[in-house]
Amino acid sequence: MPEYLLVLAHHFFDFRLAELDAVAKYFNISVGFPKGRQLDSPYLFVEVASEIDVLRIASRMTLLRHVVDLWGHGNTIQECQESILACPAHKTEPYCGPNSSFKFLVEGFGKHYPVDEKIQLMEEFSHGPLPPVCDLKNPDILVWIMTDIGVAPLFKETDPPKHY
Repeated sequence: MPEYLLVLAHHFFDFRLAELDAVAKYFNISVGFPKGRQLDSPYLFVEVASEIDVLRIASRMTLLRHVVDLWGHGNTIQECQESILACPAHKTEPYCGPNSSFKFLVEGFGKHYPVDEKIQLMEEFSHGPLPPVCDLKNPDILVWIMTDIGVAPLFKETDPPKHY
């Protein structure tokens, strides 16, 4: 089953999963949680049967900010890059045509990125499967680079950040 990353609003923690369950039940869609049903992060991995199903769910969820077709993830930048390079071509090819354009967006949960760090991250991820043209005003696709550090009181030094 295809795996997606849901980017949820970081409010009403107990309601987010209840809303997802209710919407999935309304549309009779089976939703899997390959990484568990975590409440402490706005990022939630889900598995659904098709892109149409995840778009149906997105059409009714109020606490959903974005649905991301995930190309890779890891506990380090290097692991994330390796995961992206190992992503099957059938998943990236529809977005990387010769006339396609992209734009990087950098987001951190529990971390604010200054401009110089954002640029460094974009340069590090510019060697993966991307469309040939970077268009900052009107891109065909948005390529998100996301980091989940966690909430400061809940963050433990032993917990590695997660990169998507």
